[in-house]
Amino acid sequence: MAASAYEVESKQFSIGADGTVSGDDGQDGRLAASLGYAARLAAQVEYFLDIGTLQTMSTVSPEGISATVTRDEAGAIGLSVRIETQRYLQPKVFTVVGGAGLQAALAHCVQRVQDAPNVRWAAITTADNRLVAASPLPPGPTVLGAAPALTSVGVRALAALGAIDGRLRESWVQLTYTRGTLLVAAVETHCLYAVVDEVNRVGFGDALDETRAILGRHDVTRADTLATGPTPQSTPAVEEVVAPVPLTPTPAPVGMRYRAPQPKVAKEGKRGFFGR
Repeated sequence: MAASAYEVESKQFSIGADGTVSGDDGQDGRLAASLGYAARLAAQVEYFLDIGTLQTMSTVSPEGISATVTRDEAGAIGLSVRIETQRYLQPKVFTVVGGAGLQAALAHCVQRVQDAPNVRWAAITTADNRLVAASPLPPGPTVLGAAPALTSVGVRALAALGAIDGRLRESWVQLTYTRGTLLVAAVETHCLYAVVDEVNRVGFGDALDETRAILGRHDVTRADTLATGPTPQSTPAVEEVVAPVPLTPTPAPVGMRYRAPQPKVAKEGKRGFFGR
């Protein structure tokens, strides 16, 4: 029987804190280097969000990543990586039958993501490192510095997406810390990211598919700026300078779910942006 297009040989390898690769990543070390870079960027989020230290990095994609973070005595980041086929279901297709201006669409999208189960907050950063949307933040020290911190997180999330091959993170990247999980997804060439207490793939996936459908109709680069990304002078001295990494657009809408497609139940008394 012929193998499915998504059935690939699994790979296992590790990346030491000094960059040494043990095992074969299938790309002469290039894949290992890019994943190590993405993990270091993700670890920098610890400086801006009160969610603890990075534990794992994984993706939801037909060919997905599952990586455990290791640290040496000095705290430098390494990874133990497995790449293997995941179950793939076609994403839901949403047709936008109503509309709103760009700013209203952005506000709707981040609120839609925040309304998904277990989501604390959501935000969107553009390809040119501008924070253009953020849902209301919960009380308490969840975000250190509000908009500037959100932007700093968005800059790193966007660069991490660019460092990971698009086929390995088609739906989203999942970064698990000791006190929360950061979900990062491409929306065209931009980045949506959200902190969740516990990952609900169905709920977050539905919200992400809808967001991609809405914003695919807009030029997000024209959105008003809430805050801009950090300059090298404003980043902490302990941080690695974030290099600009082009982000390959992910076709909209896309998403992976570990369930059969379910009918969308309309909520009485509410009129949404979408039709099926």
